[in-house]
Amino acid sequence: MIDHCMKCHADFRGHTTCPRCGGDLTSILESAQQQDNARNQAFAALAHGDLHAAQQAAERQKTSSLDPNASVFADYFRGQFER
Repeated sequence: MIDHCMKCHADFRGHTTCPRCGGDLTSILESAQQQDNARNQAFAALAHGDLHAAQQAAERQKTSSLDPNASVFADYFRGQFER
């Protein structure tokens, strides 16, 4: 989860507006929440043995993520179907 302003790097836990620069952080926080939800859905699907649903959730996370590890996660599932 993001805990600092992307513009000025101030800590903003629990706020949707940066206390230092006044930047609106709502869209960044919503995107981060969507990424977390997609990752959790992928793990839940994997735990239930549903590789297809896990791959779909990992792809959703990848398309909305600033995290370079999201690509690795999605690529792992894609590789499972190419075998």
